[in-house]
Formats: sequence, structure tokens, C-alpha cells
Amino acid sequence: MKIALALLLVALLGAGLYLYNPDKPRGLLERRWAPAPSQFVEVAGMRLHIRDTGPRDGPAVLLIHGFGSSLHTWEAWASLLENRFRVIALDLPGFGLTGPDPTGDYSDERSVAVLVALLDRLGIGQAAVVGSSMGGRIAWRFAAAEPARVSKLVLMAPDGFASFGREYGRTPERLPWLMRLLPYTAPKPLLERTMRNAYAVPGTLTDAVVERYHAMLLAPGVRRAILDRVLQTRLLQPEPILATIRAPVLLSRCPPFMPSTTSKLCLMRASSFCLGSATCRWRRRRRLRRGCCGRSSTERRLAESLSPKRGALVNYLHLAALVSRLFNRYRVASPHTLAWLAHIKDYPDAQ
Repeated sequence: MKIALALLLVALLGAGLYLYNPDKPRGLLERRWAPAPSQFVEVAGMRLHIRDTGPRDGPAVLLIHGFGSSLHTWEAWASLLENRFRVIALDLPGFGLTGPDPTGDYSDERSVAVLVALLDRLGIGQAAVVGSSMGGRIAWRFAAAEPARVSKLVLMAPDGFASFGREYGRTPERLPWLMRLLPYTAPKPLLERTMRNAYAVPGTLTDAVVERYHAMLLAPGVRRAILDRVLQTRLLQPEPILATIRAPVLLSRCPPFMPSTTSKLCLMRASSFCLGSATCRWRRRRRLRRGCCGRSSTERRLAESLSPKRGALVNYLHLAALVSRLFNRYRVASPHTLAWLAHIKDYPDAQ
């Protein structure tokens, strides 16, 4: 009995040591993941990790990543845009190499204030703003709060509507017990399995991508900051806010991490919009057997809430088409960058 108990304790200790993932030294991570053109700037009382590339006098584009991500997710976008546009990407407070916000405030209002301070710090009066997932919610909150600072708005699978377990006007009362273990453990195999739900196209989730996400999770203080952000997230009724947005808007289901050289870019998750028979075949391989369908209820409400008074352009676009229509003059000279458009809003400037 004593031997069995001792073996059990040894096994538990071994499992604990295997699953324990402490934070990595900041210097080590910065040397690996913040080479040029990365830089660190003091903004709103914090050290912000950003990349600011392209001509200084070019039209500015601000890229806002999603939950648990970092500015690295926009690298393919930056390479397409930086020859003609000034491209600014950042690690939001609490993520990546920016790390925890010293104020401990991870509300959307604080994120908007940080974006305003960043544009002021860089001397940018107005920018086209692109946001993915959680970054999409922050982007439309920013466009509503600071209309003079946003020339165009791109929302990629944006967050912000209530869903099961998420109510308007309330923050979560507590975290699931498994999530509370995040500051102590972040097994890479579990992370990879979770990420596969978002990477529908085979081959796009590479070992290098998983390694980068894992490394960003292990940046000092990031995992605790992520939990703080979850606990502080309070969704507001979006329709009244969205109705105030006057900037032209692109509503897309294309995630920023999909490669721009594939014609199957707009695949995403089980509820993804069907963009053609070839897409459907790929979706079936991923067990996304929903056939050709319309927009999800969240996207429909989002599109209906955006004010059409100035001809907001609400499309579902392949990345190349999204970029070209966003700026009305950018073209990607690649035979693979085929634009599959669907449900174009019937506004005069949508043609």
C-alpha cells in the first residue's frame, strides 16, 4: 500500500513538473520575437511593442489583433501593404511583448485610450483601422468613440455581441477552474489542439506558428493579464454604438493569419460563410458540414447596425479583395489572389 501511494505521489509530481510552464525571461523573448522593425515606445504609461513600417507620408493603416494573439499575426498583411502605406501593428496591453498594463485596466475604454495615445505618439491624425475578433470589437468601439481618427474600418469576424454565457452589461463573476490554471501551465500540445479550431485550411497551422503563440503566452505576466481581461470584459449593447459609425466599413470573415496566396482564404470555423463549391469541399474535410448558408446572426445584426447614411461598404472578401477595396487602388498581382465576393450591400459605392 505504501509503495503504491509513493508511486502515485511520484507520478503526480512528475506530471506537475511536466505541465508546469513558468514565464520566460523577457530579454530572451525580445531577442527572438522582436527583431527589426519591432520597437518599444512609451505610450499611455506603458511600454508598447509596435511595428511601424512603410512610407512616413503614406496613408496610415492600424492593425489590431485578436484575443491571445500578437502583432505577428499581421506579418503577411504588412508585407502586402508597406510598400505604399504606413502600417502600424501593436501588441495590445496584456498580450505579446507589450505585457501587462501597469494600471491593471483591460477594459475596452482603456484599449481605445491606448490607441488614441499611440496615434498621437506617432503623429498620425487619421488611419484606416483593421481589427480581428476581439480586435474587431475594439476597432468598432474606437471608430465610434473617435470618428475623426478613423478613415475606413475593416472588421474581421468581430466580437461584441452577447452569446451563451456572455450577457450585456455584466462582467464574468468567476473563471472556469481549468482556466484558472493558465498562469501555471500552458502545454504546447493543448494549445495546438485549441488553435486547430481556428485554422480551417490544412497546412496553415505550422509548428512555427504554434511555437510563436506559445512563446507569447509565456511572456512575463501575460497569462495573468489575459485572465484579468476576461474578468473585466463587459459587453455593451452594440446596436446604438454601431449606428453612430460613419466610416466606410468592410465586414469580413477572413482571419488575418490565413495565407494571402490561397484562394481558400475565407474559410473559418463551423459557422463560416459558404463562398463556393471548392470551399465547401474543404469545409467538409474539416467536418464543417453546413452547406451553403447565409450570414450568421451575429454578422447580420452587425451589418444591420452599421449606419448606411454614408454608404458603409459591408462585404465578405478574400484578403486580396479586402485590401484592394479598402483602399480602392491597391492590387495584388498574384494569380492566386482570387476574390470571392458574397452578399455585397446594395450601396452606390459598393460597385
